[in-house]
Amino acid sequence: MKRKFMFVAMMAAMCSTALFTSCEEENEEGEVAEVCNFADLTAIANPDGTIDISGKITTNTKIKEFALLDKDGNVAYDFLEKNEQVKEKNKTMDENGKSLKSKEFVLDIQSTGKLPVAIYTLVIKTKKSVEITEAIGAEYKFNVGTGSNDQLGSQISLFDQACYMLKDFYDSATGEVNDQAKTIEVYLTEDLKLASAKGLKVATTTNDVRTQAKADANKAKLAAAKVFDNCVITTTECIATYKITVIDDKTVELSGIVINSKGTLKIDTSAVTFE
Repeated sequence: MKRKFMFVAMMAAMCSTALFTSCEEENEEGEVAEVCNFADLTAIANPDGTIDISGKITTNTKIKEFALLDKDGNVAYDFLEKNEQVKEKNKTMDENGKSLKSKEFVLDIQSTGKLPVAIYTLVIKTKKSVEITEAIGAEYKFNVGTGSNDQLGSQISLFDQACYMLKDFYDSATGEVNDQAKTIEVYLTEDLKLASAKGLKVATTTNDVRTQAKADANKAKLAAAKVFDNCVITTTECIATYKITVIDDKTVELSGIVINSKGTLKIDTSAVTFE
């Protein structure tokens, strides 16, 4: 009798274990991992020196937070509130109640209303676990020489965040410019303003360039910029605010915030006409 009881107890335990394992596997199979990927993140440079943010989100779940935060952590732009496509998909996910396996969908994102060039953090959070952050914009500050400064150049690269002497990229003996010219977008004029590098003398026949053809070739190598009152957009895919502060009679400080294409974010300057 004792043996029979032990056998029954053992069989009951085995069935219980099998039942528990089966339920656990079913739960694991039914649990779908959240997917959320941001692609083609682009800052579109507008002709007035502002930006719009666009891109695509691929996800299978509800988006809980999607916003641009300013440097103090406050919401500068709420994509979740202003994008009807996101709202509609979130409503669908609420009705479904869970992430959908193999049901990923793509959301097109485009900010409405022009945003100032500033330091932002793009934040995307899903219903449960995924969090994506992307830093946009950075402060810059460096010294630039006036025309009489023999240590610091007046030719400026916002891409490199540096200034260059004419001799750094131009050989006056041959009239040739080197590849450094490709990053020089602006220069400091005699009245301490910024102007497109296309106006530099190496791109004209008024310097010691031998022919118009040589001048045109030099001009083609230089980068270019569209200069606004407080913002610069460049062909090197930068958009930057700027402030010129006089240090002494031969030196100024150039500072501001620059957004460039060196990271995930890409700058689209196709709407700008360069000089």
